This record gives sequence, structure tokens and C-alpha cells, in this order.
Amino acid sequence: MQTLIKSERKQATPPGIPIACMIAFCLVLVPTNGAGAVMPLGLLAFYYAVIAIMKASWLALIAVPIPFVILIIAELFYNRRWRSLLFAAGATALIVEWLVAVRYVKHIPWLMASTSLPFIIFVIIWNARALSSLLRLDRFGRSIP
Repeated sequence: MQTLIKSERKQATPPGIPIACMIAFCLVLVPTNGAGAVMPLGLLAFYYAVIAIMKASWLALIAVPIPFVILIIAELFYNRRWRSLLFAAGATALIVEWLVAVRYVKHIPWLMASTSLPFIIFVIIWNARALSSLLRLDRFGRSIP
């Protein structure tokens, strides 16, 4: 049991981190119009995915849910190489979606900046840790000292 706990602590992307990354993304508040209304970014992404299904826009239908699917798959892997690789890809895709949302914010930019800070810090720290772990693995998945 002790060896399982030790190996679990050494993982670059521990279980739960990909899901926490998705939750942090979904809690970013985005102003929706000039009247001061705000909406969580996760709900806005879901809204655009539903609109894409209704209008048969394949690009939006593929681009919006892909980061969430990648992060859910990363959560299911126990192998640290695959979990780190999928987490890095999914978190980078979420950052791209976040940048697209930031581009269109005209009203209340401080609100989005203040609610985005935990998401950005979270993704940067865990992405750096996942990538550094990937660079320290040999082709058999063993850590290189």
C-alpha cells in the first residue's frame, strides 16, 4: 500500500487535476452584453456547441467540446506519460478557447481578468509540471534522473 501511495504522489498530473482544470475554465465569468449581465464561460461554450449542432457547423461542433473530451480521457488514464500528454493537449486547447472568448470581451474586462486568474495560474503550473515530467521519461516510461 505504501508503494502505491508513493507512486501516486510522483505522478506529474495526479488524478483529479484534468477535471479541476475543466471546472476552473467553466467558472470564468464573461460579460454578455452592455447591461452588465455575466455568464460562466463553460455555459457559453455549451451554448455554442448546441448552436453548432442546430446549424450543422462542423468546425464549431468539433472545436468546442474537444478540450473537454481530451481532459476526460486524460482523467481515465493511469499511465503518467499518457495522462501528462493528454492533459497538456487538453489544457492548451482550453487556453485557446479562453483566448477566443477574451478577444470578444468589450464590457467589464476586469471581471473576466479577475475570474480568469485562477484558471490561468492553475493551467500554467500543472502544464509546466506535466511537460517537465514528459521530458524526463525514457521510451519505456521510466524516470530519467
